[in-house]
Amino acid sequence: MPRRSVLLLCVALVSSAPVTASALVIDFAGDVTAVVDGDARLDGSISPGTRLTGRYQVDPTPTGAPGEVSSARLTFALGDYTFDVAQAPHRIELLDDFPVATAQIDRWLPAAFVAGQLDPAIPTEPGHAGYSARIEFTDGTHTLITGLEPAPFVVLDATPWSDTRVIFSSLIAAPGGATDLGSLQWEVEIDTWSVVPEPASGALLGLGLVALARARRWSS
Repeated sequence: MPRRSVLLLCVALVSSAPVTASALVIDFAGDVTAVVDGDARLDGSISPGTRLTGRYQVDPTPTGAPGEVSSARLTFALGDYTFDVAQAPHRIELLDDFPVATAQIDRWLPAAFVAGQLDPAIPTEPGHAGYSARIEFTDGTHTLITGLEPAPFVVLDATPWSDTRVIFSSLIAAPGGATDLGSLQWEVEIDTWSVVPEPASGALLGLGLVALARARRWSS
């Protein structure tokens, strides 16, 4: 088989390989757009423009409850700090034609991930109840969610969305066991959102490259 045909065959097989539930891994990155830290509890390594790199791992196997999937994990590094929280089960909320002021939006909202502390630890405020981080995708045209999506629904391409963010906040205890937003907050505008290929797909592509190299040797 010609070496070009070998490579095209392997690429075709990779693109057609199904993404299994346990292998859905998404890497993302973005820049901090706003920071609120009136008590100066951060160490100075986070400011507007600071780069965040992270990973959202999700097993989208439905549990049977509306919007609920098997598990998920959110990890990221920002400045000197790292965040790493897993959830099982995990919930993904879809808002179709949600009213905001005089407009309507669609919104994709994985559940907030809550950590007791970051690494390294941040000095806490009175009533400290942890730190919350969540991913939020908004569509200002309110056309990306129809209400007919098969459950679960995970965003694999962020390009059509008008606003893609990670929102982080400290939490403080409120009456009745609830929590309120604390005094530490920041937002990151996501500009990179990419699905990591499954190991099997990567291996298949690697096999194609090996075959291509051998074909070159044979033809030389």
